[in-house]
Amino acid sequence: MSMHCDDRTYPGCHRGTSTAQGMSRQDVMEAKRAAHAAIRALQNMSLMDQRKWLEQHRDADLLATVLPHLHPTAQLELIRDSEERVLARARALEQQRRHERKVGKRDRAAKFLGGILRPRGRRIAVQRVFREAAQVGISKRTLHRAKAGLGVKTARVGFGRGGYFCWYLP
Repeated sequence: MSMHCDDRTYPGCHRGTSTAQGMSRQDVMEAKRAAHAAIRALQNMSLMDQRKWLEQHRDADLLATVLPHLHPTAQLELIRDSEERVLARARALEQQRRHERKVGKRDRAAKFLGGILRPRGRRIAVQRVFREAAQVGISKRTLHRAKAGLGVKTARVGFGRGGYFCWYLP
């Protein structure tokens, strides 16, 4: 195993990227020394010791530098661990976005329903509510969720074919 740190093993080693990344020459030299020390230490470690070292050191540049010098099993574990963390973070962000979209739509529908059903006791035909909501881009399902959240009541007006349902605030 080589202890050589070239442009491929440590991205901050050459001057072009160090200034682009905002690193001073002294910072680059310190990073190179740390990378060389880590490589020397890892070369003499067992697989178990390398695993322990990886748990303690999570600096991306340093890990990119020492990756080629790790035991092949430790390399695979590091890559797999990184992928799992990235995927877990992506799943969490997607769930958060879905929740925000759902809450945003429900809030918008609740505001719409509150506006159309005020003053209290005013009864409005459900078909009219659905029609007006569709015109502003609110779905029936979102309206039903907002209705439950606001405590809107349903009443039947009339009988048979001439009857219809109304919503009102108690």
